[in-house]
Order: sequence, then structure tokens, then C-alpha cells
Amino acid sequence: MSQWTHVLGMIRFEDMDRSVWPKPRIDRSQQKADVIHDIFLRNIPSGSEGDLDVQTIITHSGPTVVFSGDLRDFGESDIPEICKWLNDSYSSVKGNRSLFGTVLPCPMTVRDVVINCDVEYHKNKLMIVYNSDSGNFIVDELLSSNQSDASPIEANDEK
Repeated sequence: MSQWTHVLGMIRFEDMDRSVWPKPRIDRSQQKADVIHDIFLRNIPSGSEGDLDVQTIITHSGPTVVFSGDLRDFGESDIPEICKWLNDSYSSVKGNRSLFGTVLPCPMTVRDVVINCDVEYHKNKLMIVYNSDSGNFIVDELLSSNQSDASPIEANDEK
């Protein structure tokens, strides 16, 4: 029987050049998104039947990297490989000052992150979160929906 891991993730960057100078003389949004896309295509985690699909979207605040896929023969012990890929990719983004041409220490900062890893036959869902204190992506384990101590959040819940 195969081990599958289903991955869905999104990383929204804030382009500090756009935030500090909202109307740059030369809009390099597409160029920046293309470079970030190329960086995230390096060393993509893969299963025995293929790797993650990666796309980059340009938003008003900066690029957003979206990735998803079903990785066969990729289990819980392989999840750190995704973290390593994310950490290496973000290090390359931060280190690419020649493209971003700014005096700020890091023109692209991680603004929001949502990454879900559903490992089949694993009792809990795994999330990868960005720790802004350490500047690293790390694994966090969530309670599964079938555990009795988990309580749903109601949309109309008043406090």
C-alpha cells in the first residue's frame, strides 16, 4: 500500500519596496515574481510519481507563492524535506539583493503563510508555520477532526 501526503500551501510576501514607495518609477513586480518563482522551483519536494506544482501570483502587496500536490511514497518522516525546501527558498529570496535593488535589509518579507500537510495513516494533520522570531518554517501538529477534545469554531459564535 502506498503512503501519500497531500500538500496545499500559500506564502504571501510583502514587497517592502512597494510598501515604502507605493508607486515606483519602474514597476518590477513581474520580474520579481518570476525570480521568486524560479527560486521556488529549485529542489522541489517530490514523491515517486511527481513533485509539487508551484505557481506565483502578483498581488497589490507583493508576490504570492502557491503550491500543491499529492506526493506518493512521502510520509511523516519526509515532511522536514518540505521545511528545508521552504527555508532554502526563502534564504535565496532574502539573499537576492541585486534583483530587488533596495537599501532595506530584506525587501521581501513573509506576510502570511498557510501550509497544510495531510499524511495518510497519520492521526493528526500537520501544518507548516513560519516562525517570524527565528525566520524559519517549522512543523506544527494539529488535532485531527475525529478527536473528542477538538471543538469546532462556530461562525455565529458571540463572545
